[in-house]
Amino acid sequence: MKTVTIEVDPESAKDFLANIENKISEKLRAREELGAEIIKLEESAKNMRTQLQVINGARTRRPYGTNRVRIREYLEKLPEGKGAKMTEISKSTGISVSSTAYTLRNYKKDFEQDKEIKSLWTLKRKEPERLRLSGPNGRLV
Repeated sequence: MKTVTIEVDPESAKDFLANIENKISEKLRAREELGAEIIKLEESAKNMRTQLQVINGARTRRPYGTNRVRIREYLEKLPEGKGAKMTEISKSTGISVSSTAYTLRNYKKDFEQDKEIKSLWTLKRKEPERLRLSGPNGRLV
């Protein structure tokens, strides 16, 4: 970033500084409002899930493999080479953090932890299938 140095009177410098501080406070206020809005939306989603569970017979457990499928679908939607933190996955899929952690750690054939940034999880890349070089009796074909 290039910088420029100019000489100004103290009053102009105070006005300029006040302008910067006002912009900072506006941005902080906007960030707080967005944070509050996000919290309200998360609470609404949680309440809707609860209400739907009551309407649909309040299943306490999802069928086996549902969390794995939902996490795979979420990670497939991310751009190539991008991963997501466990908490992001949990919030986006509506799966509890503990269930998300269990699923990611116990399905090593589907998910892998980023080697450089340990907090990121990605879909495991499938290796290309190898050609079969031997027949059923073990001889080369």
